[in-house]
Amino acid sequence: MATKTYRRPFGVALIASAVAAIGAHAVQMPSFHAPNDFGIERRLKALAAKAGPDWREVAEKNRTTGLEKLWGAYLENALSETTRKYVDPDTQSVGNVPLSELGEIAEAAFRGGLRTGGYGWALWHNFMTSNDRVDDSVTAAKLLAGFDRGLAGVVPKDAAGERIVFSPQWSLASFQTGLYRTSLPGGGYFESSWSNSMGCCTYELRTSAKMVSCRIRFSSGCVPYSVDANGEEVDFSGNAFDIEPDKDGIARISIGYIWAGGPRKNRKNGKGAK
Repeated sequence: MATKTYRRPFGVALIASAVAAIGAHAVQMPSFHAPNDFGIERRLKALAAKAGPDWREVAEKNRTTGLEKLWGAYLENALSETTRKYVDPDTQSVGNVPLSELGEIAEAAFRGGLRTGGYGWALWHNFMTSNDRVDDSVTAAKLLAGFDRGLAGVVPKDAAGERIVFSPQWSLASFQTGLYRTSLPGGGYFESSWSNSMGCCTYELRTSAKMVSCRIRFSSGCVPYSVDANGEEVDFSGNAFDIEPDKDGIARISIGYIWAGGPRKNRKNGKGAK
């Protein structure tokens, strides 16, 4: 079976070279680099300076909404109630969500998938483009954790950071290329760079984790038809698959997709699938 040749996208390579001094394997605070980033990089730096290095633990110990316990219809109903509670009656905007809860609410919205993910991005976009100040370390830590687990989709599954779930939501924010770095529990690291164009989305991961469970989601209307992980075609049923980084901690993912309504291509015979 022919395998896909992976090449790091030129635009992402430029982004990576611009931040090379940080060190790919250094344990660090979350950082984000992308063209037209809506002020995300600036905001993350300010939050990181306020939150401190134990932001994950602080955020987890100070959850208040209970949304992390809900799934499916229960989560959707809770988010609908939250929307009604905080919506601005004059402008119908999301600007009234308290910063102390915004990180948790946005994280839960992204976890809810396409039906609620747009609300998560609306919350983040509103915060990133506002002049709201974050004056306490707990709120800063919760916002960082909400961004890390929600929009960036990096969810550690054990205390050592050896197994993580990777469920990025960049498509909801229309980022075509970018690079995100964060730390993992146990002194680990995670970096993802991506490019999304012309029916192909590619990710290059660099991480200390031993196993990455991928839950790649696309915006409404995109239908994936093939997935290559480290050069091998993998089963993409349920939009989920596991990938094991190589000895250097690198994993490469390439996903082919089409717009809904077009013929679903069969890779093996080139004919439209029923």
